[in-house]
Amino acid sequence: MLSKTVSFWHLCDLNTSGTSGHRTLLPSIHVSRSNKPSVICFRDHYSALKLESEEELLERTNDLYDQVKRQLTVILKNDQFLCDLAPSTSQNLPSLPSAKHVDDLLRLHFGQAMKLTLLRGDDVELPVVVSITARVRELQRAVQFVTTEYLNQLTRSMGIWGSPGQRPPQQVVQDLLRTTNKTDDVKFSLLFTSTKFISWKHVWKTKCLALVNPHAVPAQESAPTILCRMDDLNAQLQDRYHVRNGAVITFVNRLKRK
Repeated sequence: MLSKTVSFWHLCDLNTSGTSGHRTLLPSIHVSRSNKPSVICFRDHYSALKLESEEELLERTNDLYDQVKRQLTVILKNDQFLCDLAPSTSQNLPSLPSAKHVDDLLRLHFGQAMKLTLLRGDDVELPVVVSITARVRELQRAVQFVTTEYLNQLTRSMGIWGSPGQRPPQQVVQDLLRTTNKTDDVKFSLLFTSTKFISWKHVWKTKCLALVNPHAVPAQESAPTILCRMDDLNAQLQDRYHVRNGAVITFVNRLKRK
């Protein structure tokens, strides 16, 4: 299991601008490896080096944090219980799991939640974790969270130029227009898309979630078999729609009621 981590901070004098008495906290970290599982040791250490500028301090601190994140990722991947917390990304520095991700795994482990699969419609399946007593309204919030997180992670992993929603250079657009690769098509769509521009109010006004029959094999490029539409926001998933752990859901058009 993951050993308890203790952090020590020490004071470091900065005398770059000629003023005295300016002190800041600088972490000192030592990463040790042995035959046993790797642990990160924090030890008290006073740096005698004179920092030339505050930018150098920030650069050293960022490198220090990057080293800690890499080592934490190695520890998570080598642990039998915590291995699900280490996401597989193409980045050199994988992002650590969020507090919600850890809480969802703990609730799944103790049987307090159920894991569903969301079909996006573009051959992408996203895991959705909700409580066993959740209602449709809570399921919609969970779908919003995993969809936004997926789009943000996809944007970062593909190395999209600039921030999401920012207009890219014309040369980048022309290069993507000449290619017919599916990955480039997704990358091209992300160039002009931002998760903050998604109106979930409009989405839930025109769409609703539906329970999919996982045993029915759909024909190629056809819609999955729908068992029921979950359009009652206050209905419980298990009691009303018989949603169980491992169920599959997707987006469908909302029916107009007279």
